[in-house]
Amino acid sequence: MSKRILIVRLSAIGDVIQSTPVARQLKLQHPDWHVAWVVERKALAGIAHNPHVDEVIVMDTRRMASWREMWQRLRGKYDITLDLQCLLKAGLVTWIAHSPLRIGRDDAREGARFAYNRLMPTRMDHIYISQHYLEQGADLGLDPGDYVPELFLSEEDHATAERLWAAAGLGELSPVGALIGTRCRGDGRLRSGERSYRHGPAVVALLAFSAEPTREWPTERFARVGDALAERYGARCVIFGSKAEVPRAEALAAQMQSKPVILAGKTSLGSAAAFLQRCNLAIGADTGLTHYAFALGTPLICLLGPSPLRNGPKSDKAITLWSECPHRPCRPSDRCRRGEGRPCMEGITVEQVLKAAGRLLRC
Repeated sequence: MSKRILIVRLSAIGDVIQSTPVARQLKLQHPDWHVAWVVERKALAGIAHNPHVDEVIVMDTRRMASWREMWQRLRGKYDITLDLQCLLKAGLVTWIAHSPLRIGRDDAREGARFAYNRLMPTRMDHIYISQHYLEQGADLGLDPGDYVPELFLSEEDHATAERLWAAAGLGELSPVGALIGTRCRGDGRLRSGERSYRHGPAVVALLAFSAEPTREWPTERFARVGDALAERYGARCVIFGSKAEVPRAEALAAQMQSKPVILAGKTSLGSAAAFLQRCNLAIGADTGLTHYAFALGTPLICLLGPSPLRNGPKSDKAITLWSECPHRPCRPSDRCRRGEGRPCMEGITVEQVLKAAGRLLRC
């Protein structure tokens, strides 16, 4: 019997991407179901072109008018609501939808539990976070083994990335295979219509900035890694970031002997993702573009600090590095129980990153 299901995952950028296997599995297991997704605009790029989502509903949680609109648009319209965020705002959206079945998790915070009539257990072991979301949909037949996120991009995103690539003088870029699609999978497998690229010297994406400063690796270490990769492999480094992070990107570039390309402030999320797809390697912390790189199949080194180990991407093209800490995970707003600063990030060494980079660049 066909049903209408509403996925609630408002933010953040990386979390939305990590949730995409849920939409894929819903369509695989229930192809006749109508799948809708409520998301905030800042994270929209992660699902805007996803063919497994029939209806994308953009919400501005800061505006009362948007909440009134959600009441009119969602109330009583869906058979099932699956809240993958399980925080107060997402719980309120779930409550507004008032579906007969409202699925949350037993680790819901900020009082969100009031919104659910079905609570699923939470595993805190080292499975990947996408498996965590798929297990929440176990009663819907979702397979936690199909956990690799995916990202679909527009032709405009690709065209912008190609212009930026050429302007940066990064060498000839030759697409391999069909050009008609934009589907990308983090396991590296190509399907009909997907894109793959071969080009000259290695291009390495440095994803040095995060909305949570406690997740950031010291910028001087990014500079040392970038210079070492330039010396050993002739690599060109590209520094990504938002408009607000342009001064930080310039400060990082100033610490490097090799001349990096500063892409900060020059891309949308979609065009940044399309550029990342063309790179040989990405290095970043637990932040949105890092998880975009995983979904795109770009070889990746994830530097994991205060986040749970399940946030580290898992595939033969992704290496997650972390330093041992008995207090992980900790909330970014909490004072670190090991002392001032971010010792869990500082425990990851330049040598570890270079060793992992060598493995992935030689693949």
